Amino acid sequence: MATTQVIRSEEFPDLADEVFFPRLSDTKLAWLGKRGRRRTVEPGEVLYEHAVREAPFFVLERGLVEFIDRKPGKDVYVAQAHGGTFIGDIAVFTGEPTITACIAVEQTDVIEFDRSELRAMVARWPEFGEQIFATLLERRAWHEARGQGVMRIIAPRGSRRAFEVRDLLERNLLPVRFLDVDTDEDSAAMLRWLDIPRSETPVLVHATEVMRTVGGAGRAVAPSPR
Repeated sequence: MATTQVIRSEEFPDLADEVFFPRLSDTKLAWLGKRGRRRTVEPGEVLYEHAVREAPFFVLERGLVEFIDRKPGKDVYVAQAHGGTFIGDIAVFTGEPTITACIAVEQTDVIEFDRSELRAMVARWPEFGEQIFATLLERRAWHEARGQGVMRIIAPRGSRRAFEVRDLLERNLLPVRFLDVDTDEDSAAMLRWLDIPRSETPVLVHATEVMRTVGGAGRAVAPSPR
């Protein structure tokens, strides 16, 4: 049975970076605690998954979480955050799919806001809302620049169908990377692992979901065994 390979990225964002991980004062934490739901998350618990919409927004009071870029056959750990800051994805504002999953590394105390609660909270404190929005945008740009969490199109260079799919996604503001199956060994290895022949490309990969071309039509491939 196939298993999921666990990989740690060589570069994590700096936890001391005030732009990426703004520190929240005790006064702010108390204010937020009155407007969100406090709960304790156990080690290994998923706070939100990769490639889902409507993911909650969390303020971390204490503990440690890590972020995972899910891929077919791989879980790539790409970042972490500890208590005293907030986490989430810009998707909580835009409704896009999340670009990573988030799991607790240790017992972690959080204040949770769903999308409507977050909007109500930032309406009452717009300056803090602007900070949240700017931070989440900065984090997403950092990950996208490294190809983490984004959609991937695997196809031979010059594939007209791949160009059409990429153009459609980009016009809908969905980040996507093109990977040439003839020159990118990781992509070629992924197709072998999925047992997809080159003739059935282009293949669109989003987290563990795979869509391939069969007879000119798209067909979903079941998520990889985990």
